[in-house]
Amino acid sequence: MTFTVSPGVKKTTKCKHNFSCLETGNCGDRSICEVEYANGDPVLFLKTTEGTMCRYRVNFANKQVCMCPTHYQIYTQQKQASDGSGQSGES
Repeated sequence: MTFTVSPGVKKTTKCKHNFSCLETGNCGDRSICEVEYANGDPVLFLKTTEGTMCRYRVNFANKQVCMCPTHYQIYTQQKQASDGSGQSGES
């Protein structure tokens, strides 16, 4: 599955992997971080508690949080697809 993001999100995201997540679903050479739940745009609480070097990932209250605008739009598109709403998720 490929994903699209709004031009504004793509412009503000500083991606060192050339937006590989949009085509492959991977963040560079590793899988995109699994999301436990979203807590607003673009705050994603991750399933893992292990840290990694990423400009958009921070430790908060013993959780890992992703604040990547592109990852948030991918997550909302995946959620809409699984909910069957069929909306694109673009802004």
